[in-house]
Order: sequence, then C-alpha cells, then structure tokens
Amino acid sequence: ILLALPRRNLWRGILAAVAVTALGTLLISAWADGGVSFLGEQGERGLQIESVGAAPFVIAGALGVPQQVVLRYGAFEIVMPGAITIGLAITAIGLAIIGLIALQRLRGRLESVAPGDIALALVLVSVSTSRVFSPQYSVWIVGVAAAASVDPRSRLRRVTIILVAMSALTAVLFPWLYGSLLERSFSRLMAEEAARLLQAMGAGEGLIRKIFISEGLLLATIGLVGGILVALLLYYLQINYKLVPLQGQSFLIDYYPVKLVFRDFVLVSSTVLLIGFLASWFPAARAAKQPFELRN
Repeated sequence: ILLALPRRNLWRGILAAVAVTALGTLLISAWADGGVSFLGEQGERGLQIESVGAAPFVIAGALGVPQQVVLRYGAFEIVMPGAITIGLAITAIGLAIIGLIALQRLRGRLESVAPGDIALALVLVSVSTSRVFSPQYSVWIVGVAAAASVDPRSRLRRVTIILVAMSALTAVLFPWLYGSLLERSFSRLMAEEAARLLQAMGAGEGLIRKIFISEGLLLATIGLVGGILVALLLYYLQINYKLVPLQGQSFLIDYYPVKLVFRDFVLVSSTVLLIGFLASWFPAARAAKQPFELRN
C-alpha cells in the first residue's frame, strides 16, 4: 500500500512505516511472551484450501477426486502432490507483480494513476497470490475499494461493485458451506445413499447416471436463469437510474453505457450448461458404480 504514495512522499512513508512497525513489534514482544511468534510460522504455512492456488484441488474434489486436507496452524491446508509447488509459484508471481509496480512507481510512470487504484491493485495481487486466505480479507478489500472509489480519478468503480458481490458470496460460503468445501462429505454421502436406494429399486447404472446428470443440469439452469435475471435488473437500473456515472464533462452521456447482446447470452448460457454437465458427469458415474448389497 505504501507504493500508492506519490514518488515525492514514498521514502518518507516507508521510513514512517518501518518506525511504526518496529515500535509496535517491540511493544507486543514486551507485553506478551511469544506475541510475534506467528511471524516465524508463516514460512511453514502450506497451501490453505481457501486460497486461489488451491482452486484446482477444490475443483478436482468437486469432480470426485479424493482430497487430502490437514488442520495446521488453525487452518485447513492441502497436502496433495503439487500443492507445495503451486504455493511457491503463486508467491513468486505475486512478488514479481508487486516488484514491477514498485519499479514503475520509482520511475515516476504511475503519477497520473489514482493512488487508491494502486493500493487496491496491490491488495488484490497480495491476496490472490497468497498461500493463505481468510473471510475477513474480503472486508479489507472492500474497505480499500471504497476508499479508492471516492477519488474522482478512480477507474476501478466497476471493479468495486464486483468486489462487493464477491464479499457477499464469501459471507455465504463461510461458514455455512465450509464443510462442503473441505471434504464434500455430506453431498458425497447423500449421493451414494441415493444411488444405493435407486439400485435397490432396480435402477441400472445408465438410469442412475441420467438422474444425477439431470439434477446437475437443473441446478445449473436455475443458477443461469437467476444470473440472467440479475443481469437484466442491473441493466434496467443502469439505464434508468445511472448507478455507475462517468466522471468529467467531456462525454456526451453522464453514465457508463450498457447494451444487451444476444450472442453474449448464448455464449454464457452454453458455458454454464457445459460446466454443469461436466461437474455432474464425474460424480454421477462414480455414484452409479457404488456396490450394492442386500442385508438380512
């Protein structure tokens, strides 16, 4: 965030931050034994399941691949092959991007960019390339985004709207759907029990697979229709109430123009249904092959 300062104030801000950090560390160390021990533990942290880097493993778990998760340092971490490599890779990418922004700031090429936009970009890079993640991070992101949007020069107001929606979705995911994110144990158990019940009723693998795929496509369709309705609502509000205005006096209109494109609706709908089909196929095939035994 210090890189958001203008170049003329950058070194002064860095010195002030170093002084405050050093003083705070000394006070915490004197007040509580081991109060800063968590800093040394950060290097031993693995790839937390909520992080962006863990997304491939979470998606694989949704498709039926068993996940290996352990509780470490108060968080659930992925302990599957490749997790350490991905964690190191995203950390390196984040440091490289931040280094590039710092270089551009030192060269004076960011003086015309709103400081809040730079701060928000840095926070987003830091969070998205971190090996750990926590729900409160979204609160920090939205706070920085809100501060950035106050500046008339900001170009990230639409990004702020997306971040607010992301924060709301995160509040739903944590904690109500957290168990499903970790192991998908409940949904997997229900699917297996449903498959056994259908087998007991005489259904074959083909019929069970069709039932599960149909249910998955139905859920995807419900989500698709809901998304389209939300898009139409936002379109109506933008056209009639100008939710996102344009800054400056050199434009013919005073709000961001929006347009409904039929081709985009077709493309998005096809993509959603394809993902829904693929996400349903693998669990359906696995559930259909569950062994069935009659008990006396």
